[in-house]
Formats: sequence, C-alpha cells, structure tokens
Amino acid sequence: MQNLIVSLFIFVSAKVYANEAPTNKVNNFSVNYASSPWNKSSTKIDSAFMFIRDQQTGRTVKILLDESEPDSSIFSGQFSVEWSAPEVYIPPQNLRNNAKAIEHFNSLLKTGKIKPQPLMIRTDKAKRTLEVYDTDEQARRAKEAYNNELKAAKKEEQARLVKPNADEASLDVAKMAKQAAIVAQLAKLAAQQETDRIRLEQLELQKREERKKAQEKLARAEIAARKAKANSLSEQAKEHYLQNEFDKAAPLFEKAVELDPDNKEYYFMYGVALYRIEKFNDALVTLKLAETSPETELEKKYYIGLIHFRLKELPAARESFSEVKKGNHPTLSPSAGFYEGLVYFTEEELEKSQASFEYVLDTSKDPALDNKAEEYIEKIANLIRYKKLSEKKWFLTADFGLNYDSNILLTPDNDSSTGTSLGKGGFRTPMAGSAEYRFFFKESSEYSAKLASGYTRSFSTDFVAADPLNITVTTPYTLKGLLNGKGARLTLTPGYESLFMSFDRAEQQSDILNTIMLNSDLMLVMRDDWFSNYTIDIRSDDSLLPGDTGTINDADAIKIALTKSETLFLDNSKKRSLTGSLGYVLNNAKGDEKKYSRVEFSASYSAPWTKYKNTTWSTGLSMYLQSYGSSTDSRKDTNMVFNLGATKVISEAWSWSNSLSYTNNASDVVSSDYSKYSILSTAHYTWSQ
Repeated sequence: MQNLIVSLFIFVSAKVYANEAPTNKVNNFSVNYASSPWNKSSTKIDSAFMFIRDQQTGRTVKILLDESEPDSSIFSGQFSVEWSAPEVYIPPQNLRNNAKAIEHFNSLLKTGKIKPQPLMIRTDKAKRTLEVYDTDEQARRAKEAYNNELKAAKKEEQARLVKPNADEASLDVAKMAKQAAIVAQLAKLAAQQETDRIRLEQLELQKREERKKAQEKLARAEIAARKAKANSLSEQAKEHYLQNEFDKAAPLFEKAVELDPDNKEYYFMYGVALYRIEKFNDALVTLKLAETSPETELEKKYYIGLIHFRLKELPAARESFSEVKKGNHPTLSPSAGFYEGLVYFTEEELEKSQASFEYVLDTSKDPALDNKAEEYIEKIANLIRYKKLSEKKWFLTADFGLNYDSNILLTPDNDSSTGTSLGKGGFRTPMAGSAEYRFFFKESSEYSAKLASGYTRSFSTDFVAADPLNITVTTPYTLKGLLNGKGARLTLTPGYESLFMSFDRAEQQSDILNTIMLNSDLMLVMRDDWFSNYTIDIRSDDSLLPGDTGTINDADAIKIALTKSETLFLDNSKKRSLTGSLGYVLNNAKGDEKKYSRVEFSASYSAPWTKYKNTTWSTGLSMYLQSYGSSTDSRKDTNMVFNLGATKVISEAWSWSNSLSYTNNASDVVSSDYSKYSILSTAHYTWSQ
C-alpha cells in the first residue's frame, strides 16, 4: 500500500456509492485490490483479472492485474480508457478459466446476479487510482481515512510555508507552525496506517471465508479432529500467554484460528499476544475482528487504545481510552484515564490533561500509578504557570519579616564575611521589594529591567548603625538553547547598587558604597535530574566612607567571585533535591586591610514536608575559609553556618517562610571571633500582570 498514489479523491460506492459519481472522464488510471484467493504462490508474483464497466455507456473490458510482490495478496494494474463512471466487478470463480468470460459476465450482469464492488477513487492530476473493496463499510472507512490524510497534508504544507522573521510575533507564529506541522505529520501517518489496516482486515476476512468453505467440504470426523487440534493448540497458547511468553503464544493462536475458523474466542488473546510482540497493525485488525463477552469488551477497547497510542495515532487512542474510562472498571478505567492524560499532554491540551490525571488520583488504587499521575499534575501546573508567566510584563514582589539576631553584625561593605560583631542581639524587621518590567520573552531569549530594594530596621536604637538600606538596578538578559547537545541557559546581568547606612547613629542614612556589577550565570541540563551552574560575579566597589580613601582601610575594590554548583533531583517530580557548591572570591581592595581571598563550600537538601500540604523543608551547611594575606595581623577566618527552614505556599501570590540558623566564626584575631543564632519569619507576596 506504500506505493499508492496520494492526492485529492472522489468517492464512489457499489453502483454510485453515497449517491456520488465523478463527472470528469478517466484517462490514465490504476486499480488496486486485495485478494487472498488470488494469491496462489508465496514465492511467485501471481496474476488475476477483473471486469470494469462504464456505467454510462455500458462498455465492459477485462483487465489483468499483477501481484505487487510475492505473497503480498495486493493486486494492481495500470490502464488508459476514457470513462466517466467506472464500475468494478470481481468475476465468480467459475469464470476464472473460461475463454468466453466477458460474454458470460454480460449475461450474469443482465440477470442482476453480480454486483459492482465498492470503490474509492484517488485522483492525482490526470491520473486516478481505483481502490476496490469488498464491503461498503470498508470503502466508507477508507474514504474517511483518506479524507483525514488530505486534511493533514494540507495543514502540514500550510505550516511549512510559515517562515520566521526577526520580530517576536513572527517567531511565535513559527513556533506554533512547527508544532502544527508535527501534529499534522502524525495525523497523516495515522490516516495512512488506517488505510493499510483496512486492506489487512479485508484480507483476513477473505482468509476466514476461505477456511470456512474449505472446512465445509471436509468430513465430520475431519472437522472434529481439526477442532480438537485447534483446542489443544489454543490451550498451549493460553499457558504461554499467562506466563507472558507472547512470542510463543502468537503462532499457536494463529494455527488454532486456521484449523477452526468458526471459533472466534481465540481472536482476543491472539490480538493481545500480537500487541505484546509489537505487531501493532496485525494486532489491531485481529482485535477488531474478535467477538468478546461483556466482561472482556472493555479490555478489548483498552488494548485497542494502547495500540493506537503506540502507533502515535493520538485521536483514535484518546477516543478508545475515553470509552474505557467511562466504563468505571476498577483497574482498567484509571489506567485508561492516565493514558488519556498522556495524549492530551502530548497534544498540549494542558487543562484537559490535568483533569484526566486528577481522575486517576480519584479512582486508582495503584500507588505507583497515583505517583506518576501526581508527577504529571505537577508538570502541568508548572507549564500552565510558565505559560501564564510568559504572557506577563510586570512583576512586583514584597517581603516583610520578623528576625531575632543574637549577635548583630556591622557590615559597612554589605558583605557579612567582613562584618564586625557588636556583641549584642535584638529584634529586627527585614523588608524588601522589587519591580520588574519584561521587554520581551521568547523561546530563545528574554530581557527585562529590575529595581530592587532591601531595608532592615532594628527595634533598638542601639543598632541603628547596623541597619542597611540597599537599592539595586539590574537589566538581566537571558539566552536559551543547546550547548554541546545539552539544554543551556545563559543569563548576563549588569547592574548598579547603592548601600546606605548611618554610622553616626543618626536617623538620617547616607550613601556609603556604590557598586557597578556584572553577573554571568550559565545553567546546563546535564540530565533530566541533574543541573549544573557556573557563575562569574564581578563587582567594582566605590567606598564613600570618610577618611578611608588612600589609606590601608580603603575599601574601593574589584571583587571577582567564581562559583560552580550542582543540583541533583532525587525523584521524578523534582520535589526532593540535593545541591552542592564550590566557590572562590578575590577582593582586590586598594587598602591592604580590606584585601582578602575566600574559598566557599555549601551543601543543602530540600524535600516536601508531607505532614503539611504545600510545604517544603530544607537544611544546609555552608563554610568558607577567608584570608587577609596583606593585612598587618594576617587574619584568617573559618566560618560555618547551619540552616534549617520551611516554606509554605499559601496561594499563588502568598507564601510564608521560617528559618533557624547558627553561625560560628573562628578567627585568629580575637575581635573577629564570634558565634550567633538567628530566627527569621518572612511573608512573601508576588504580583504579576
């Protein structure tokens, strides 16, 4: 069937199928017909003939056909006549070797004892192909399949005509066209496969009729012996079937069917066995011919859905699974719902897919199936969220918290590793907010501008000098694509930051540090469960503290930080993760007392807190070794921080986080040696439009 001409078609029935007839004359045409009786030899190309009659003029010709290849049972031939409404007749067996076949055929035609075959006519420019079938149902299905093939071909061609330009709108259209072309290709393939299956079914029905006729000619004793042999073979096949030895069961079922064509109970298991050994088209034809009981009818539809799914015939698969789902079978229906969800997911019908997987959770008693459904629900939620997010331009965030710090640090350069311990603790209120505008968001890139601010205010006026206010402006630009065959995302973030503090304990804060910065972050998807990040952070600090310029305490510096981190997801839903990082920081300050280098290590683990819905807990340990090699005291610090926290998602906009941390800084300079703990509770709000 692969070599059939594919194009626009006209559909005709027995005399005039569905009351339609072609009006243009047929010049060059070919005929295709599947016939098991005509296939006499498995090693040779057989020949046969049929009659074609012009419905309008009554002229009749006998045409010869050859088998497409040995043992194919597909017969075809090419001819040239000028007829408007051809009819095809298959001659009776007694006319096969009759020298006066045409005269006898015309006599039969006048008596009405011979009927025309159902036809489907394909047209390609001036050439047509007459597809000949045995039943109106086969012809109707062939028409429907070919109609679908033509529609899919047209959609595919339309999608391929879309050429992307440089502007964002054209790129979005091209992306949708690419997806539409893939869907159209699958639809065209499904239609072609359905056409092939109609031929397979036609041949199988013919073989069954041949077996029945052959059986009727046998003696009763021989018929009984054949039935007994078929029953014995089927029992052997069932034993292999129950042991999942489908490659051994299938040929035994086939022999049983050949010996006892009246017994259709073999067909169901035979079809399932063919499916298990991945003979999908044969399996589908066999299952459709199988006569099942009410108990097995739903299972039959389930396997038909599986076969369509494996053949990527998504609409047909979805239709079968939907029927099984409606059957409310305790095992088959949840599984069918899962596959229905997969089909919708593939077709990017995310809301419908989510509903199917939620049905699985409501009805399934299989924990493994439930877990898989939950994974897809999570994926769909993220995709829907991502899709909505991609359409938005404005993003606002706000954070407000309450913090108790047992040992507050004074950090004039906004770096806690250089902070001075005040030796006292108290309550503080950290606050932060940001506003971001995204100029564009594409599949390959995105660009935005962001203004962020953070402020911490202590309850006690004793800590006013340690309360920082920072304002940051950044313009992140992201590129997305492939790097050495791996998914990659590179984000370049230039920015400017100002730090305000009040060292004279006055209420009025002043600008003490301005920084020009550039951050580069490369993320690589090593595997579906393994992400790698490589970060370079460059900062140019301009200290405005009075009296420090040109001295050993001059904090003006070029700071470079290099960090490599690895994230490993420990489950398919990506809810449990393990992250580790290694970094190096060089602060090349003008003043020798401010120069330092630092090596950083960290490890953290996060997982769902199953006791509380929508809650994730995490724990981590971080450490750094910092050295002031140029300072007068050659100070060296070893800092360790242990953190334990939990975050609860309250709604799409609100979340609530709590954390407990303990810090120990061991220094060979006594004044820099300290320990502290901190308890923090923060509410986070997000808004976007």
